[in-house]
Amino acid sequence: MLYERELDFFRKILNNYRINSCLIKDYDKTYREADRGLRDYLGMQDDYNQLFCTPHETIKENGIYKITDSFYCNYIFIILPDSSATFIAGPYIDVDLSQKMIMEMAEKNSIPSNIISQIQKYYTSIPVYTDKDTVLSLFNTLGEILWGSMDAFMIKTLNLTSGDKTFPEVVERLGQRIDDPLLAMRMLESRYEGKIK
Repeated sequence: MLYERELDFFRKILNNYRINSCLIKDYDKTYREADRGLRDYLGMQDDYNQLFCTPHETIKENGIYKITDSFYCNYIFIILPDSSATFIAGPYIDVDLSQKMIMEMAEKNSIPSNIISQIQKYYTSIPVYTDKDTVLSLFNTLGEILWGSMDAFMIKTLNLTSGDKTFPEVVERLGQRIDDPLLAMRMLESRYEGKIK
């Protein structure tokens, strides 16, 4: 890639913002780490395909796509020019989550009430930028580097939520798990590490 040094520098900037980033190539399973282990913990592995694989099929080149999932988490997707790789950054949150919003999210995603405290701990590891332009202005700059000018690319917001799915086997399995030390450890590691390797 002609812009490899610039992309490495950009990823360091994102790291300082506590926003994870990764490069996904065909058949790469790294995307399963992109949400810091949330869907693995909840037993929602099928959601990885919808969130991290489906966009690869629907996003177009010369575009920067902001995608919001059903957990209020935002991700940025870019098909890198002259490459078979997709650049993914996130998660980050662009709203101050209230207790009511978390409860509504838990209900929508069929998350048992006895593990909501674990989800709240997860949110403490996710950076919050309520000024939506803060993160997007970074990606505007990256777009200029990748495509040469502001007119050569577009920024588009997509809303890919899971819909009102129910996960009865997940609810049953999680109903007996109040505190999961593995998720707590992952969240603590990601809080200090600040990026996906």
